[in-house]
Order: sequence, then structure tokens, then C-alpha cells
Amino acid sequence: KLLILPAVEYQNPTTQAAILEWVREGGTLVLTPNAWLGDEYARPSDYLNELGVRIRKMSLPEVRVTEARPDVERGTGFIMGAISEVELRKVPKSTINPTDAWPFGRKGVELVGWGIQHTLSIEEPTAAVIATFEDGRPAIVTIPVGEGMIYYFATPLEAESFHRFFDALYDELGISRPARTLDAKGENLFSVDSRTVAADGGYLTYVCNLHPKPRDVRLRLPEDVGSVRSLSAEEPMTFEKGKQLVLSLSRFETVLLKGETGR
Repeated sequence: KLLILPAVEYQNPTTQAAILEWVREGGTLVLTPNAWLGDEYARPSDYLNELGVRIRKMSLPEVRVTEARPDVERGTGFIMGAISEVELRKVPKSTINPTDAWPFGRKGVELVGWGIQHTLSIEEPTAAVIATFEDGRPAIVTIPVGEGMIYYFATPLEAESFHRFFDALYDELGISRPARTLDAKGENLFSVDSRTVAADGGYLTYVCNLHPKPRDVRLRLPEDVGSVRSLSAEEPMTFEKGKQLVLSLSRFETVLLKGETGR
């Protein structure tokens, strides 16, 4: 139901045409900067112009390149020649304000843009500006294509803002998320990645702690799950039907789980 292309700057024409055909048939596409500026050979393309979106100006962060060091000195364990660290300064940041065209039921969603900013002109008459920068410039635009829809962002969002936006979009599209990760207070976690898919006799779930510090994660599984087994440790986990499974994850740790139903 949903395809997200985060900053896919160069796209070959065959793939781009196939994606647009998928949208015409009812798919929903999300593009964030700097997506679809050129083909696979880095030649400028008319992908966005064909959608009625023109980038008039681009505001960029300041970039400072640090002293180059051998890769082994950076602790990565690979010898790949000299590597320079890049530090971003004065990153464009703006509050993103939903307009009256905001298509979701959740009004007053707090969004903050952080990163590259595009100044857009919208030439497609069926397009709608659903959110603006503080100065009124378009920040998020919807573009109907056939039976589907494209959401075009003029700036990336901060991580928590992306969570809020996609929560609303997933609900709008009826995307099922059978398992959710929560913190100790029962609120969403913004530094933990998790996916759950249906599998024979239950569900497969992975949970990854993206935070540089250990985290306790409460995993809320579907009510029909009666037992859980860790596929990472190859052992059953203490879990009562209808209860939340508590995981203590070290920094960047990933676990794979199988939740079985009917027990």
C-alpha cells in the first residue's frame, strides 16, 4: 500500500516509470529531498517537472570536513584509505504547520522540518499543499496520480515528526501494525525499530535498539499470541497471553522473535 523513497536522488527511468504506474493503480508514494533529481548516470531529469513540481531554490546546511584519518584509526576495523568525517552546521529547521487541506483526522500534529529545504512552485492544478513552512512556503504537497497519491516533502522531518506523520498516514491507508514497541510509560519509542509480519501459526518480529545506550522495550503483541520464542537465542521467552513482553536490549542490539497463536 505504501512505498517510501527517502532521498533517492538518482533513479533510472524504467524504475521510475514502474513506480508511477504502481501509483496510478492505487499505490501511495512518499518522496523526501533530494528525490528524483536525475537518472542513474547523475544526469538531470524531468521527473519532478512531469509531476508539476518545480524546485526554485534549495537551502543547504553548512558542511565542515574534518581531518582525514585512516579507517583503522576510526575503530571500524577496515582498511579503506583515508576517511574524512563530515559535520553539519546551521541545518535549516522550521516548524511545519498543517493547512486546511491536511487529509488526516489528526489535527494539530506537531511537525518539525530539519535538513535541506526546497522552495517549490506547484504547477499541477490537482495538487494540494497540506502543510507549510513558517513563512507560508509549501512544505508537504499531495499530488494525485491516477487512483493513487504522491506525498512530496520539501524538507526532511526530525525523527519524531516522521513518526507522527507516518502514524497518521498508516491509519489513513489501513496499514496493519500488529505489534508495537513502547517505553516504560506505555508511549511510543523513537529510537527502536521494529517490524512484524504474519507467518505460519503466528507472527515474526524483529526489534532493533538504534539508541547508543541500552533500552528497556515493552513489546505489545497481538492478543491471539500465546507463546513467544526468541529465534536469536533459540529459547522460549517468559510471556503471558495478553501481556507485554519486556526486552532489555544493549546498544544497537537486534532480536528476532516468533509469536505463536492458539496456545
